[in-house]
Amino acid sequence: MNSETTIKEYDVIIAGAGIAGVLAANRLCQTLEHANILIIDKSPFPGGRIQAVNHSEQIWGGGLSYLSKQLIEYIQHSITLDPDSAAVPDFFKGRMNTGAILAAGKFQEFPLSECFSTIGAKALGGKAAAQTWAQFEKIFTADANAMDKKISRVWKDGKKSPAAAVMEHLSSLVGMVDVWQASPQSLKERIDYLHSGLYTGPWEDILDLLLQAPLNSKKLEQIYSCRIITASQQEDLWNLTTEKGLVKGKSLLVAQSPWHAAEWLQHADQPTPVLQLALKSKPTSAVNLNLKLKDPCEIPDLIYVPAEGVQIIQRDEKTLCFQTFIDFEHSLDAPSVLKAIKRLKRARKKIQIANASISGEDEHLALISVAWPLSAHVNEQKLLDKLKDPQNFQSKHLSFCGDSYGGDYSPDTNLVKSLTSACTTINAQQATEHEG
Repeated sequence: MNSETTIKEYDVIIAGAGIAGVLAANRLCQTLEHANILIIDKSPFPGGRIQAVNHSEQIWGGGLSYLSKQLIEYIQHSITLDPDSAAVPDFFKGRMNTGAILAAGKFQEFPLSECFSTIGAKALGGKAAAQTWAQFEKIFTADANAMDKKISRVWKDGKKSPAAAVMEHLSSLVGMVDVWQASPQSLKERIDYLHSGLYTGPWEDILDLLLQAPLNSKKLEQIYSCRIITASQQEDLWNLTTEKGLVKGKSLLVAQSPWHAAEWLQHADQPTPVLQLALKSKPTSAVNLNLKLKDPCEIPDLIYVPAEGVQIIQRDEKTLCFQTFIDFEHSLDAPSVLKAIKRLKRARKKIQIANASISGEDEHLALISVAWPLSAHVNEQKLLDKLKDPQNFQSKHLSFCGDSYGGDYSPDTNLVKSLTSACTTINAQQATEHEG
């Protein structure tokens, strides 16, 4: 890649090797018979936010601790499309079933599927919250027009009621920093996402299976630890200037969030809906503390510490992930991030007091600028309503896929829809060019 005479031209370049980019590589390698495809990422390994934990290599993971049943099923379907693929393991063994509230040094457990119910309300807010939980359920049974209003406008029981306090806390589990500014519709979709079934790992097995067939077929090349600097389209070819040289491709598939893609992709080249997302919508950020355990421990699958606004997830038998959410703007503010870190460390201390078997031998802090890609703020709902059709994000020789691209409040729904649409568009373009 160091001279013009050695620049290789690809049929498709995939920018981003997170789960969306890896899935796209898998599907396109199966459907494009003679294509050569390049996947490129700034990280040393594939996976993005589901990057596997490997303590011996000082890899702490990418920040995302679970995937939905919908996305797991889509991954399994992608793998089984290839008749030569290896046997697909049972990824559904890692379902998260138990939730718990950690308060006053004790765990109050409940089924995770009952988080937003009288059972979850009682675990967090006691009998008073359970008895008034009907007020929460009423915000979803009001007239259809109320589903698009701010929850603060349809809530009838006062913000200081026990049920209101529980709603504020539980909504943070689904990435809502200020539930009062969200709409009932956005909260309902996030609750459905949580209750539908969430699964942890093994991410390395999923990534290996998705990449195995494309690499064996010689259709796929990978470049890691390589940041894209600029991109431009010249004579129907995309020219990507990277830290490792120039690469060219007929089609460009962006499998990054619009905020990350804006760092190297010119505004003039982006479809209007992508620009609108990047400029008018704000994601929710997360601050993570990953704790390497000395010994495996038995704890509930998801623990919430209400005093700190922190959730704790056991990513694998040797790693606990402590996570708290902040507004995207606050992720750029050092004092706000520092406050979040202090909450994480207090939550770590509290769980170690509650369960003496939890002992850490190393830890790692990380700021995830895009944790929940689409804001639940009601002021942005009109924009998202216009983006329901995934074709909004596809244009000639430039496509976008990932959990940011769509109008659903379930990130995995957006990923599946946009990825399917992007692959269909690229397949049609490649077929037309080969016929020509």
